[in-house]
Amino acid sequence: MKAVIQRVYGAELSVGGETVSKISNGMTVYFGVAKGDAETDCERYAKKIANLRIFEDDNGKMNLSVKDISGEILLISQFTLLANTDRGNRPDFFGAEAPDRAKVLYEYMGKCLEAEGIPVKYGVFGADMTILQSNAGPGYHYNGITEKVDGTIKKAAVLNRGFLHLALFMLLFIQYVSHRIQSGFCIDQELRRADCAFRKDTFIFGFVFQSDDFVVHYEHNFVLSDD
Repeated sequence: MKAVIQRVYGAELSVGGETVSKISNGMTVYFGVAKGDAETDCERYAKKIANLRIFEDDNGKMNLSVKDISGEILLISQFTLLANTDRGNRPDFFGAEAPDRAKVLYEYMGKCLEAEGIPVKYGVFGADMTILQSNAGPGYHYNGITEKVDGTIKKAAVLNRGFLHLALFMLLFIQYVSHRIQSGFCIDQELRRADCAFRKDTFIFGFVFQSDDFVVHYEHNFVLSDD
């Protein structure tokens, strides 16, 4: 799930030359749904977007949220946020959710933002939309402020820590095997399990060695969390 948030003085969305939605002071939110995203992700994103302090207070400090300024949100479905250009120059969108499911989450995202007390205007899901917006940058700048909220960033950081744990495990594992070989034991007879696996929210690795006189068992479940 990805969202690109733009402060605006005003924005207007049209389809086929006909105005569909229009807001004044507030923000446009371009919203993309990735495969596997759930309603809980929408709830988390809505809370974050509603409380982002990116609007200026009376002292010129970015200290206010869209709720604080009684602003509006124009919510626009944008599957191209899930574009992948790792292979070549032509983007693919295999990471984007199927349209039927994405529409459900897009509409639910709007409801979550409304539940935060923010007036929400919508685009037309799947349509060829034209958006005219007047970006509101800091001070008198016109290039605007764009905040990208990507829930995968934190999971990626946690996953990196998981791989660090795995590297330490492999080091210990190799040292143990080397020691057993030097001691003259048959590793094939002692090894019962040595593997690792990655599920949706849990990274698991471990091993079991067993002989006539001892058993060595090690396993670690590394749970990915957004907390």
